[in-house]
Amino acid sequence: MVRTKCSWLMRAINLINGVLQWVATTIDDGLTRSFHFLGGAIADRPWLTIIASTLCAAGCLVGFIAFEEDTSDTLFTPKNAQSIKDARYISSLYSGSLRNIEVQFFAARLNNEGQNILTVEGIKEMQRLWDKVVVDSRVSWKGKEYSYTDVCTPISNINDDCRVRSVLQAFNFNRNKEVDNLGSDQEVLDAINDPNFTDVFQRPMRMEAILGGITRGDNGRITAAEAFASNINLEYSLERAGDDRSDPLIDKWEEEVVDLTLEFEDKDAEFLQGYVS
Repeated sequence: MVRTKCSWLMRAINLINGVLQWVATTIDDGLTRSFHFLGGAIADRPWLTIIASTLCAAGCLVGFIAFEEDTSDTLFTPKNAQSIKDARYISSLYSGSLRNIEVQFFAARLNNEGQNILTVEGIKEMQRLWDKVVVDSRVSWKGKEYSYTDVCTPISNINDDCRVRSVLQAFNFNRNKEVDNLGSDQEVLDAINDPNFTDVFQRPMRMEAILGGITRGDNGRITAAEAFASNINLEYSLERAGDDRSDPLIDKWEEEVVDLTLEFEDKDAEFLQGYVS
């Protein structure tokens, strides 16, 4: 009885194996004949093949006429996802600015990396760079001109000063000619090491955020630095952004800042080389 069952099982396995071999052989022979015919046709009519392929590719390119880049939130997310509903709910509550965009300025010694720039010459040129790129920058959008103070993030609802972090805060951004009146490098170091040097929130200034390549003396006082950093916050507006999620006014101001930085480097830079991030 057991031998009979094994016999039927072996016959079934052999039958299935034979069918699979026949299917594989048939497919292989068919593909071989097809490619042989295709190769012969192309060899006999090469120019016809080239023209047909070119026309076919050109036809496929027609779709690029209506090509649009989709940067919406639903590109990789289902339209009825809870995250999309939550985002729309928040947007409806905060119709104005919802987040800040940070732009960073860096400055180092021109053509001479590693040199100390925490000097009168370095501070004065950093002030000139700041005035040209930030204070004097103007962009036009929808027939109106905007300055830095129009796009920056205020410190608070009751303080309209721009939220910024810079080495120039030690010199009040030259509002009372503090930079112009600097007479010695020691005055620069005294201002930087002043224990009353604070940020816009009246917290002790974090030196690593505004200076790079810091050198300190035995008493911990800063004696030199190789780079300056200034961070400014721009106010992103959902009303201006719309469905694109990209604020066109902020985008234009950032482009203007980059162009002015390059222009300063080409025409006005004597001591520092500026970078924008």
